[in-house]
Amino acid sequence: MRRLLTCVGLAGLLATGGCIDNTTMVFLNSDGSGHIVETTYMSAQAAAMMGGMMSGMGGDMGDDMGDAEVTMSGGPMMDEEEAKAKATELGEGVVYISMKEVSKPDGSKGAQVVYKFDDITELKLTPGADSSEGGMGMEDEPEEEKEPITFGFSKGKLTVNLPASDKSAAPAADAGGPEDDMAAAMMQSMLPMLKGMRMRMFIRLPAEIKRTNASYVDVSSKSGEKRYVTLMDFNFDKLLAADGGMQKFMQAQDNADFGATAKLMAGIPGIKMEPQPTVTIEF
Repeated sequence: MRRLLTCVGLAGLLATGGCIDNTTMVFLNSDGSGHIVETTYMSAQAAAMMGGMMSGMGGDMGDDMGDAEVTMSGGPMMDEEEAKAKATELGEGVVYISMKEVSKPDGSKGAQVVYKFDDITELKLTPGADSSEGGMGMEDEPEEEKEPITFGFSKGKLTVNLPASDKSAAPAADAGGPEDDMAAAMMQSMLPMLKGMRMRMFIRLPAEIKRTNASYVDVSSKSGEKRYVTLMDFNFDKLLAADGGMQKFMQAQDNADFGATAKLMAGIPGIKMEPQPTVTIEF
């Protein structure tokens, strides 16, 4: 269970009470520069749960966090200083541009952060390393190093290098053991918190895609051209609605190899995960 949750960055989302909707969009220009728009929403219910958790933890938790978190949506979200600091983690030359509060008609609120980069080959994207986690990692748990998504670029061609495997993962245990039973029970208890959760990562190309091996290519609603590639889209509402969807999702976690996991997930409703270790896009 932990291997897959770490792989897609869901462990931190579950820790904050679920109901997180995070979208990372990379806008590429024809010269290799571009910008990133990261939008994270927290439902009103999750925000209330988080507020209650923080109140219940008392002063000690607050002392540890200091001023690192601010209430933007009724719960902890990344503040401007954290957003600026994250720019350095995204790669050399990445610059923080702006941050604003956003909301949905259903009451969900959150933040939209914009970063700018001059050279996409310097960009490093780590799935799950988003503002929704807001520094909620426990200090007594060692941070697992995650292999980032990297890029190659030449005129009219983008290469996306996806993590080949979870190098830190231990060999999978035999199915049906105590750990599997515990994981199944834990996931069952978390089902209500998974409602409304979604995590997406897209790339928008500067011109129509001519040729690609990407598994998920989308059309621009404005131009009608193939301009978008989906690297990852986890829609838990669709997953939970599908018969046996959650069971298949849990079974897929037994693979340490990122590509193998992605292929297993290809048939699960609500889940899109690019299985190719290297995606090439000509435009």
